[in-house]
Amino acid sequence: MSQFHCFARLPPEIRIRIWESSARPRLVHAVATLDRPQEQVSALRFTTYPPAVMHACRESRRYAPYVRAFITSGSTPRYTWINFEVDMLSLPDDDLTRRELEPHRAQICRLRFRSDGSVESYDSFYYFGVKDLARFSQLHEVHLVVDGDLQVWATAFEDLRWGSCPMNNIRFIDPQSGLMLSGRQLSMACDFGVFHSWDGGGRAANGADGQVEELEDGSHLSLRELAEVD
Repeated sequence: MSQFHCFARLPPEIRIRIWESSARPRLVHAVATLDRPQEQVSALRFTTYPPAVMHACRESRRYAPYVRAFITSGSTPRYTWINFEVDMLSLPDDDLTRRELEPHRAQICRLRFRSDGSVESYDSFYYFGVKDLARFSQLHEVHLVVDGDLQVWATAFEDLRWGSCPMNNIRFIDPQSGLMLSGRQLSMACDFGVFHSWDGGGRAANGADGQVEELEDGSHLSLRELAEVD
């Protein structure tokens, strides 16, 4: 790979402009770990590596558009580099009340969270989670990964308000089939029989790829492509 060895000779204002425009969308993953095992209380641990630009030099760390976030207290504080405007925060579950999120609710713009696909999870979000989502005042994109019955969420999309996030920026993802659908596409997919019956778990049926291609503005990601996005 070729390298630009004269970068340091560029005028400072040009170098700064390059660092300031260096952000690229990433998924910033968080996993749940037991913070107080005796109480079964979990905390978030962030596993995504810092963007490469933050390792380039002192100048890049000063001007690249990333901030330290989710800072933990203690003898060795931990933090995560993130650009809230372009990075998508990926949570391990649908608990939107976690204390780690509290300082950044007004900064998070792109959010992905996960439902275990159970009726209990759906009901909890329908009646309570959507109110928690509304507390993210700058939210403009939401991805919901459903480990189970995806089609039930078509009802939630139609009935609920998703806080500050525009309805056309909501996406529903089936991690097994790789389907990623907007709310409108999800409703159409249910009508067109893309999914198995309710008793069949609501998973995408065989041949769903071809049917989804017929949906208006349909989108589909293979598992390999989903892994590359992650």
